[in-house]
Amino acid sequence: MSVAVAGVDGSLEVCPVGARKFGNILDPESEVSKILQEKRIYILKEELGTNPRFYYYFD
Repeated sequence: MSVAVAGVDGSLEVCPVGARKFGNILDPESEVSKILQEKRIYILKEELGTNPRFYYYFD
C-alpha cells in the first residue's frame, strides 16, 4: 500500500520507468492532458458507464 504525500503517490516516485502518471486532466498544459490528447487510449470497462478515471495509453 502506498501513501500520498504532498499530493504525489509514493508509487509514482519510485517507478523506475515512469510508467505511472498523475495530474489534472482539466488543465490542457498538464502532462496527463497532453498524453490523453496525443496517445492511443484504452479505458477499462468504459461501457459500464462508471466514468472511470484510470486510463491506459500506448505509444
